[in-house]
Amino acid sequence: MAGHAPIGHAMNVAGVAEHVNKPLMLKQAGTYINQAFLAHEAAVFPTATMDQVNLAELWEDHITNEEMPIESGSIAVPEGPGLGVTVDLEKLKQFANRPRPKYEPFLVRIVYKHGPTIIARHDSAIAGHTDDMRFLARLLGQDKNLPGPTPGYMNDVRTEWWDDFDDPAWRKAWKATENKKYILA
Repeated sequence: MAGHAPIGHAMNVAGVAEHVNKPLMLKQAGTYINQAFLAHEAAVFPTATMDQVNLAELWEDHITNEEMPIESGSIAVPEGPGLGVTVDLEKLKQFANRPRPKYEPFLVRIVYKHGPTIIARHDSAIAGHTDDMRFLARLLGQDKNLPGPTPGYMNDVRTEWWDDFDDPAWRKAWKATENKKYILA
């Protein structure tokens, strides 16, 4: 998988995948603009496919004039200039002028099946922390002795967003994480 790979890196990985005759999955999250790019990219790498969930179908509305329907598990590579999709500038202005949603605090529970439960605050308003959920070191700090197994895809782990403000346990955990990166439950 070449996730969120810059084009040069994706090209290198695609070359290796083709050389060893192994499949390659391209993964990025975004809108129809991103999906159009991925479709073009996957079309030129012989062993490449696109990720099954790239978020393009999860948006309430789109800023492109074209739709990209999924048919039999595939999407067509858009045709036309550039990526083959055009931006609806009026919709883009509307989205740009929408007020930002109010940030509501929440806790993240990282629950290992045969290990600890780690609870941490998530605050995307802190510079450089908008994607903490993807990087444990950003969420939990640089502690080299983090509890639990080494993060990896083979771990039996569940991540939960915990925002039950009325729950006394939530309030206690919120207070306990006030001056700490994380606590153990």
